[in-house]
Amino acid sequence: MMERYSGTCRFIFITRTQSVIIPAIASRALPLFFRPLPDDTVLSLMKEILAKEGISDTVYDKDEIELIAAAARGDARKAILFAQMNCDDRIEGGFEDYLESETGNIARSIFRLLQNRDFEKAKSVVEMLMLDYGLSGSDVLEELSRARKQEYNDPRITIAIANADLMMRDAGNEFIQMNAFLSGIIKEVFSAE
Repeated sequence: MMERYSGTCRFIFITRTQSVIIPAIASRALPLFFRPLPDDTVLSLMKEILAKEGISDTVYDKDEIELIAAAARGDARKAILFAQMNCDDRIEGGFEDYLESETGNIARSIFRLLQNRDFEKAKSVVEMLMLDYGLSGSDVLEELSRARKQEYNDPRITIAIANADLMMRDAGNEFIQMNAFLSGIIKEVFSAE
């Protein structure tokens, strides 16, 4: 269909994870890669959305909006989701507490699983972050890097995260790269203990 109607029709596939597009389609497509949006752009977009939604300045102060824009790391979809969650009454303690309680705790639990040499459970938790929470492999590595700074300050982990990030940017499948990262951490760091 893509080849037959290419003169009159264009298909646009948008994904955060390039490996989800099957090779048959990817070989017939022109890949375009976009950098994350600057924080200023995300911030102005959020202010515009909040104004159009009629959300007053009493709900959000300037610092809170800036925190959400920075936490989104250039992803406007994530910034909007964070803003919606912050307006939600179910989240007590504010946006900072949510970020710490969810992704921070999950990242720390991954290290605990790796320390116990439980590759399968660590793999399933990483997949949950990527599939259920919508984080990319790079986002997961960033969360793991924060957890590493807090509890597992081992230079071998730092090197493994840097190598995994490099491989993820060069190679195709984020899931395979994350699995290699997890098994490498178990082998290089926690097997020696």
